[in-house]
Amino acid sequence: KFQLACSLPLHRHLAMACDGGDVSSSVIGEHIATYHGDDVTVSEAEGKGRILVAANELEPGERIMLEYPLVEVVANKAAPAYVILTRLLEEGHLVAAPLLFYWSALCTLTAHEVKGAKCAAWPTISLGTQLQALELHAPSESCATPTESTQAVAAALWPEGEGPNLARFERILQVWIYNSFDQSDGDGSVGAGGVYLAASMLSHSCAPNAAWHLDEANNFNLHARADIEEGQEVTIPYLSIADLCLPIPDRRAHLQSSKDFWCSCERCTAGVDDTRVFMCPRCGGNACASSSSPEGGSTGSDASIVCGKCGSLTAAEADPLFTAEAQLCRWARARPRFRNRRSEEVEGDVPSAAEVLGAAESVGLLGMHWAVDEARMAVAEEAPEEECRMLRLRAQAYKSVPFALAKYARLSLTLGRALACKGAEDEALREAVEWFSRAASGLLTLFGDDDPEHQEAAKLREDAMKQLMSSALTRGRAASTQSASGDAEDSKGSAEGQLNGRRKHKAWSPPATR
Repeated sequence: KFQLACSLPLHRHLAMACDGGDVSSSVIGEHIATYHGDDVTVSEAEGKGRILVAANELEPGERIMLEYPLVEVVANKAAPAYVILTRLLEEGHLVAAPLLFYWSALCTLTAHEVKGAKCAAWPTISLGTQLQALELHAPSESCATPTESTQAVAAALWPEGEGPNLARFERILQVWIYNSFDQSDGDGSVGAGGVYLAASMLSHSCAPNAAWHLDEANNFNLHARADIEEGQEVTIPYLSIADLCLPIPDRRAHLQSSKDFWCSCERCTAGVDDTRVFMCPRCGGNACASSSSPEGGSTGSDASIVCGKCGSLTAAEADPLFTAEAQLCRWARARPRFRNRRSEEVEGDVPSAAEVLGAAESVGLLGMHWAVDEARMAVAEEAPEEECRMLRLRAQAYKSVPFALAKYARLSLTLGRALACKGAEDEALREAVEWFSRAASGLLTLFGDDDPEHQEAAKLREDAMKQLMSSALTRGRAASTQSASGDAEDSKGSAEGQLNGRRKHKAWSPPATR
């Protein structure tokens, strides 16, 4: 099933169905039923539109879907049209989306639409493929009127009266904004992207039950990361691994700005925020800030900290925790990765990461608190000798957290690398093997056995085990050599003793008589 679904571009699979005309929703449903129907089906959900639901029970690690990209685009900085887009960006004309989205939209035009451009042509697609792409979600209000940015692109690339229909071009742009999956370069930057017909039906959740990745051929791979019941919606995260561990307001703000929707998943609508975790002063268990509590502020009737066992804490119990949280979060939001968000300036001398972490932990902020994790990461950066200890604490904090499975696996992989550095002692190597095993197991469940990260973790585990075996053999040879040397010394000593005994016997013999 998987080979058939990916052996040819999707537009060739569906060519007879669309026959060059408009593509209906039934065609998408037919495609999913044909190539992925054993595991998922397409359905309609109020407020969401088309979604994917499980066609049967799925277990963690089970592959749900593998799909070839419908349209795949790679940035080409040398292309004349890309150079023009770069100039428009520098002049402030491209404001509705990143440059790559405009380039992707240009590459989703047909050869007929590109004809007559002021510069050399760029890659195009067939009309049938374009019609399928246009069938993907794009908010009608965003497509109603071409933006000034879209008009600027058209004016820069085509003579007046030439080029594509602007409303159609705007819709193509919105399809990329709302449906594309990034294809990162080796350095982590995004230099390419793709849209997928079935994968675009997947909804977001901050508590996803499926995980996705792109393989070396940029095929979309989807695996269950939890038990999924028949008829249950299959969801993935639109957020990065790091952003999934941020508070509710941060996650919602990011999704609102990037995907234009207000998240109402089970985590975002829960009564407590599971990224703001404290130690309950009564039972010592985990307590979370209520989702309505302002960060670091205990003012207001809705502000509270709730323990799953003891219930709501009193104001006297919660106030010291909120005060410590306020100080730590103010420091954390001044960190580089928050500067483009709702960051705050820290007045006066900026305390070290170790200082703010110690103060927060002494009051009762726990490792699952997003700002404590941020501080532990900073301590490792400021004091490299603390790297392994901080990584242990961070990994242990997220060990059993469902939404942080990928974070735990990658922390385990990073810790294993740090322990298995050149010249590591056997004790460190044995611990590295354990962390590599945890990383390999977690990544296998999330992304499958062909995932490069899983394969790397498995190989590093084998390498560390070989180092341990080599070290044991070296010690064995050394012990054997030492034992042989000792035996030789003993033999030599015994021989010399016998000789000396004979000499002494001869020396003390009475003189012979005549």
